[in-house]
Amino acid sequence: MKSFLWIALLAVTMDSLVAQNPTTAVESVSLHARHPVVPEFAVFGDQTVKFDVAVEAPLGTKGSLVYDLAQTAGGISAPLGTSRPVGGSLVFEKTTRQVVLAEVPLPKVLRPTKMLLAFSVPVAAGAPPPRAGKVLLHVYPKEEAGALARMLAMAEQQSGLHLGIFGESPVLRGFFEEQKIGFKDLGSQVPDRWDKRILHLGEIPSAALEGRHWDQRVGHAILFVSDSTGLPGVYRTISPAGSVTKVTVRFLDNLDVDPQRQELLIETLQQALKSTTSTADIP
Repeated sequence: MKSFLWIALLAVTMDSLVAQNPTTAVESVSLHARHPVVPEFAVFGDQTVKFDVAVEAPLGTKGSLVYDLAQTAGGISAPLGTSRPVGGSLVFEKTTRQVVLAEVPLPKVLRPTKMLLAFSVPVAAGAPPPRAGKVLLHVYPKEEAGALARMLAMAEQQSGLHLGIFGESPVLRGFFEEQKIGFKDLGSQVPDRWDKRILHLGEIPSAALEGRHWDQRVGHAILFVSDSTGLPGVYRTISPAGSVTKVTVRFLDNLDVDPQRQELLIETLQQALKSTTSTADIP
């Protein structure tokens, strides 16, 4: 009996894995044995990633979905788990397609690590498991709550600025609360007055930016442009009065589970908190 035809990754549960490919930004990925590109995801270590996997096979096929997990670097792979079963046995009696929930526990990592996750379906005892598809995971260490707070507290002490959040911005508030990072809640509206001692953070529509010289009025701010249609980027304008950073990349989406977006947010904060007297536009 022939083995399965192909396996498709239908969905990823958002509590543990960001269903977002860094290059194509799609929310579903097809995993084929001869797929030309291995999909990539950014995840945290020491947790379980979950996939809804569709398996197609001829009628009469029996087997089970298994996975192999390996750490990879410089073209060398070190196995972390081999032929681990997920989702129970598969018997294709009345249908050629079944969906399996695949839950794969990831080890704790101390630094960013690449791991290759491959699915397959062995159909006969002793037969080599045919490859169904692969996923490349960029696994990041999960910072302990309070670690980012301590780091930003040092930056605040050096710059003399304190964080403040304005606008609706529920994602920003939730992220800082989870990380135990203190901030001043500036309300749901764009402030009428800007405190020079505060680094203002908030989501803002592009219409609110038109015709305004934010670098002269605000002092210090990071403005997340929620509906920008321009070139995605992080643009920082520095003036004697302060600095204004306009973020036109939608990295607030899935901020709570995406380590790469958290890393970008922290880097943006650190740059904005650096005291400087020079003037420049940094795209």
